[in-house]
Amino acid sequence: MANIKLLSKDIIEKISAGEVIERPASVVKELIENSIDAKANKIVISVEDGGKKLIKVMDNGVGMSKDDLLLCTKRYATSKINEEEDLYNITTLGFRGEALASISAVSYMRIISRTKDDKFGHEIIVDAGEIKSIKEATSNIGTTVEVHNLFYNVPARKKFLQIAVKEFDYIYDVVVSYALAYPNIGFVLNHNNKNIIRTASSDDIMKRLHKLFGKNIVENLLSVTIDKQDQYNFLCKCYVTTPKVVRRDKKYSFLFINKRWVKNTELMDIVYEAYRGILKTNYFPFVLLFIDIDTRYVDVNVHPTKRIVKISILETIKSVLYEELRKQLRLLIAPLPDSSVKDKKSMLIKHINYKIEPEEIKIKQSRQIELSDYAHALDLYTKQSEQSGQYWPSLHPAEKSVDYAKAHTKTADEKFVLINLLKNSEYLGQLDVIYYLKLIMVY
Repeated sequence: MANIKLLSKDIIEKISAGEVIERPASVVKELIENSIDAKANKIVISVEDGGKKLIKVMDNGVGMSKDDLLLCTKRYATSKINEEEDLYNITTLGFRGEALASISAVSYMRIISRTKDDKFGHEIIVDAGEIKSIKEATSNIGTTVEVHNLFYNVPARKKFLQIAVKEFDYIYDVVVSYALAYPNIGFVLNHNNKNIIRTASSDDIMKRLHKLFGKNIVENLLSVTIDKQDQYNFLCKCYVTTPKVVRRDKKYSFLFINKRWVKNTELMDIVYEAYRGILKTNYFPFVLLFIDIDTRYVDVNVHPTKRIVKISILETIKSVLYEELRKQLRLLIAPLPDSSVKDKKSMLIKHINYKIEPEEIKIKQSRQIELSDYAHALDLYTKQSEQSGQYWPSLHPAEKSVDYAKAHTKTADEKFVLINLLKNSEYLGQLDVIYYLKLIMVY
């Protein structure tokens, strides 16, 4: 007697649903992606009890006909791809034909939809993956999906859900992420009949950032654009906060590949690496990273949730991103001074938000380093120069100290300036110390 047997359809559907739908936030993500693919410019998300009781997503997209409604909850039924070649040129967020099938398998689902060509809309009821009814219904153009009692028929999965507040936090993160990626779409998020997010449609990413994160983030953003479409087939737009605005966690880190919200620790770690020596250990900036890549170099058919993608030119992107971001951060902290300024001491004080009296900074103009050398000196606190005769102090953020060594071209007067700075380091900010040291390199 054989020990191996085919699983029942019911078990297969629940296993497949478990791969795609982990928690209420997974449902919200899949439904938002469907709305975006349907060309909606307004998406309203309403949830109750952290999404455990009700998830309702309403859009004004192209909608579905009666025939489409009958097929949409069938596994591997999709309008996004037609043949094998399409898998290598995915331009939509959804394409696997699994989302609605997986959701309906573990919930009670109601969908109302209407296209512009239909006089009336239609309503379909699906319970645990089985279509119960379909009928005409009054509806605006677009689609409304209601998901009731998620995991009611999978108690083992339901018991692992967290309290409503925590589950809603996950939903909030999903909505914020897509609101960042698609500022041209208006998003509304309600929880237990209370409005949490309301954004208007706009092409201005800064307005969207201001609405979601406030004035402090927007006013302290560094924007970096890397256009390598001709050479490496990618375009990168990175928005990061200056060292003035940081967090003790990585919560405010958002990555989008071809406007798809994804996870890639390698790319995010490269961004954090660009801040090495600038921020204290375990402090992180706000990061909003958009990378548009030729679809030939991206494989999104890696995981059912589509949060993980493979990028064939990943190492190239990492290298270029690090170099450009690092360069911009260096210039932000210590912009190149005007070599024509005669009063070096005033120039130094003008460039720095210092916290000690000007009289305590004594600079003797005994030697001047060329600006060409200064460009190389921008890494002075992270590594030793390969050019003999350079002077390279280094900063250890955790201990708030600066180690230095004297090269044969350095004078005693310049050394005195560094010692004087270190004596005041208790009330000098670390970035101020770095700033002083970098500018001193020029004088």
